[in-house]
Amino acid sequence: MNNKNELKEYDSVDLITDRERYAKADVYKGMQGWICYEKCVDGFSLVNFPCYGDHTDIATISVHDEDLRVIPDWNAHINEAIKTAHEK
Repeated sequence: MNNKNELKEYDSVDLITDRERYAKADVYKGMQGWICYEKCVDGFSLVNFPCYGDHTDIATISVHDEDLRVIPDWNAHINEAIKTAHEK
């Protein structure tokens, strides 16, 4: 996917690729979040991967734009389920 200049601040996104550096932040393929900074730097966007309710967010990390897919809306329940599956 060529996301150059396609991603915008507040876009909802889905992570479509697992990478070791994402896993170090407990972020895995299928997790959903939102672009939380208006600028893309060297092909990377700052993405927040939230949890549901009052829980602390999973992470806010730089993600390669090609590893993201724009979606209509994010769902924090999905993130918690994926994180729990990787903790076992």
